[in-house]
Amino acid sequence: MADEKVNLELEETASMIRRFTPAVDAAWRTARSGSPAGLVMALDEASLALHRAGVALADFSEATSPAARSSALPRQGGRPAPRPAASDHSPRPAGDGSKEQDMPEVTDWNTKIIDEFRANEGRVGGPFDGAPLVLVHHRGRKSGREYVNPMMYLPDEADDSIIYVFATKGGEPSNPEWYYNLTTVGEGSIERGTDSYPVTVRELTGDERDRVYAEQARRHPGFADYAKRTEGIRTIPILELTRA
Repeated sequence: MADEKVNLELEETASMIRRFTPAVDAAWRTARSGSPAGLVMALDEASLALHRAGVALADFSEATSPAARSSALPRQGGRPAPRPAASDHSPRPAGDGSKEQDMPEVTDWNTKIIDEFRANEGRVGGPFDGAPLVLVHHRGRKSGREYVNPMMYLPDEADDSIIYVFATKGGEPSNPEWYYNLTTVGEGSIERGTDSYPVTVRELTGDERDRVYAEQARRHPGFADYAKRTEGIRTIPILELTRA
């Protein structure tokens, strides 16, 4: 029974890692597309994916160590010993929007982008030099905790109070948590340049959505690659953020 349990946990861990590896592949595809800004975003997703995979392997190693396996064997009298509690950082299944999933801490890379953005009046150099960037504030649907995500955006051609952000998640099959947080409440706030203000949220659909995405992909080819990766799996959502 103990060996059967180890095999089951190994299979579950391998399944988790297979879910995380598409982000690494997305970074490679984006690197070949020649979109520097898109590459940085994809590499950030890949770094997070590899971290999660490492946590999964560490949890598996701990659960299948001799000490853990012996504690899982029945004690005298047929009553099993209590199993050690899972780590708070154990990977969870990808969210489907039905409830809030644990969101990872902001990565060091994102922190550097946020700090540089705020120190330079909304401008970020390096691979993001010249790319339109905005900091989007949103709150967890259940926790109420505030998060900040740097995102590339597309300004509306006719109305400066409107911008569009894209829930690409590096071309992964599921939507990012920030998309659900914003659409659930229909509002948030952004830092754009030196300005900070609240916004209302509206999701684009149909031809309107397709037109905006096509324009973003024309300007930044990495977004075209994201659309190819998610084709037949999901349509990448676009949110219209309007100054409230």
